Amino acid sequence: MNSNDCLEKQPLCDEMLTKMDAWWRAANYLAAGQLYLLDNPLLREPLKREHVKHKIVGHWGTVPGQNFVYTHLNRVIKRYDLDMIYISGPGHGGNFMVANTYMEGSYSEVYPNVSQDTEGMKKLFKQFSFPGGISSHVAPETPGSINEGGELGYSLAHAFGSVFDNPDLITACVVGDGEAETGPLATAWQSNKFLNPINDGAVLPILHLNGYKISNPTIFSRISHEEIESFFKGCGWEPYFVEGDDPMTMHKLMAETMDTVIEKIKAIQKNARENNDASRPKWPMIVLRTPKGWTGPKVVDGNQIEGTFRAHQVPMDMSKPEHLEQLKEWMLSYKPEELFDENGRLVPRQNYCISTLNCGDEDFAIACLRANLRYRKNQKREDVKSHHYIISFDPKDVPDHGLTVDLTQSLGEKFCKEHFPGHQAVVCTHPDGHNGSGNVHVHIVINSLRIEEVPFMPYMDRPCDTQPGMKHRCTNAAMEYFRAEVMEMCHDAGLYQIDLLNGSKTRVTEREYWAKKKGQLALDEENAVLTEQGLPVKQTKFETDKDKIREEIRMALSDAASFEDFAEKLLRRGITVKESRGRLSYLTPDRTKAITARKLGDDFDKAAVFAIFVRNTKRVRTKTDPIHSAPAMQKIINERDTVSRMVDIDAAKEKGKGYEHWAKKHNLKNASRAYVLYQEMGFGSPEALAAACDAAHEKLSDIRTEMKSVEATIAEKKELRNHVLNYHKT
Repeated sequence: MNSNDCLEKQPLCDEMLTKMDAWWRAANYLAAGQLYLLDNPLLREPLKREHVKHKIVGHWGTVPGQNFVYTHLNRVIKRYDLDMIYISGPGHGGNFMVANTYMEGSYSEVYPNVSQDTEGMKKLFKQFSFPGGISSHVAPETPGSINEGGELGYSLAHAFGSVFDNPDLITACVVGDGEAETGPLATAWQSNKFLNPINDGAVLPILHLNGYKISNPTIFSRISHEEIESFFKGCGWEPYFVEGDDPMTMHKLMAETMDTVIEKIKAIQKNARENNDASRPKWPMIVLRTPKGWTGPKVVDGNQIEGTFRAHQVPMDMSKPEHLEQLKEWMLSYKPEELFDENGRLVPRQNYCISTLNCGDEDFAIACLRANLRYRKNQKREDVKSHHYIISFDPKDVPDHGLTVDLTQSLGEKFCKEHFPGHQAVVCTHPDGHNGSGNVHVHIVINSLRIEEVPFMPYMDRPCDTQPGMKHRCTNAAMEYFRAEVMEMCHDAGLYQIDLLNGSKTRVTEREYWAKKKGQLALDEENAVLTEQGLPVKQTKFETDKDKIREEIRMALSDAASFEDFAEKLLRRGITVKESRGRLSYLTPDRTKAITARKLGDDFDKAAVFAIFVRNTKRVRTKTDPIHSAPAMQKIINERDTVSRMVDIDAAKEKGKGYEHWAKKHNLKNASRAYVLYQEMGFGSPEALAAACDAAHEKLSDIRTEMKSVEATIAEKKELRNHVLNYHKT
């Protein structure tokens, strides 16, 4: 079980770029839909005028770029495990933040009526910049927002304020090029002079150059690349440029640049804090140059839109019928059919399987929220609200054992149902694929709260843990139990794993397994030295203390006919066996605490041990039995394969040649098996078998006669008992 297994943590690959592009397209689609649509959110029916808002209010120009930045920041947060916040300087384009938080699920957590499905998407679109809805700017009510409003130009100053005396925080701050012309922002570039790399966090400015304000070009769009670079170097920054308009090229360039600047920041902080170096470094920043209204309509009514001031607010109104078709083409260019399923939910990336348990028809997040409110749990910030487990399978299971995503998903769901009953859960399976290994793993996320009564599980500490409203506890003992269960699950599924069962259900903990590994290695090295010196080797197989106990118990069990006999034999070997509450435990002289049978293996529990007593008793009793006796025959039958009935060859011919061929082979095998069985039982001829059968029938008849006599006696005594009871009542 591994907690660090995710694509974002791996080196950059095409799969990751494709994944980010899909997220970006989905965010752009949702942002555009908020501007225009009242109904038909996924355009699965012909777009009509009544589906579109009458008055369209909002901003589009900055939104695709902000969605782009947000997507890439999410990747580096996961890759480097960052404490990071996002400050958006442009001040408008609130639909970008709403779109991203909706996709992440946090928007629906705060506003459950805006669910992550088709109906919820319709509400999301309608409410934006609409009477009784939400504003077109990011407001304090928007999840993920710490926006306080105010004049444009304060974003960078706020960013620096957030990291002072906050050494673990990185604040990413998007600065619009129109905003960059304001006095407060122009001054804020100098705030890096006050940043102490030892005690303070870091600010990552991202200057978003899209060239235009609401009606004219910006200053930074009027100067050359070299002049911009010189300007920021003069302000004490090290600028990195990401420029272009081809989406996949820009994704790759931006991702590589983000990795570079984050590693640069970490290197600066590491040097400062390890060497107590408070000198002012050249902090990195990013200059992102993309077209204004990127990916939106290119031309409307003969006027260029993308890359001009006309994209600042809404790219087009709905005053002309042809605009409706143009709106449809624009939104369908994001390929929503690839991004959202038939229910309007985000489609997991290819080769993903995802399912929820105990959530009804609701999202996992919404179901958990309702459960927490119902039981008044998980209301504090510090509460553990969920637990995340990852089961990672051996990469060789795919080629060797045919492990698929679907099979892995079914194993994950089965494991979740068996070990986390009563919990709301989401189970997701996907392969890594980034390194060509095909390593498949399953994520299991459970609500920490139980919503129904469950049986007592082996990892639980208290009887009350079974009740609804109680919380799951992930202890060290629980993790050891889960690891053992995972390995047993793999064993049952025929997959690679550490053999905890060792063929006979001998339970071996991870500690014992690795002790045997290391011990055997050390023993092999010692034996190699002895062999080289020509000396005899005393022991070739390393045994743990538990292995020695198991062997002693097996020797005592080999001929014990009762528990008292078994206990006496063990005591001679220095081992005390105790029965308590239906369980056996074993105590050796070198231990103060007894070892339970469960820790040694299934062969040493009470049921298995007492079954051996019965077997040993029968074996002693039947030592002098003749070969034709029932116990002897039964023993042979039990040790051999059973003999099945012969198949009617004539009937088999009617079913085809293949079945006829099988039937003939079947009959031959059974005939030979029967012949060998009769020989072993001492039947040298059919007459001997017939005589044995007659004797058995005669004996059976005598037994039946005796049973009828006993039954008649029981009936008489039962009637007499009834008379006595009636007499007692009177």
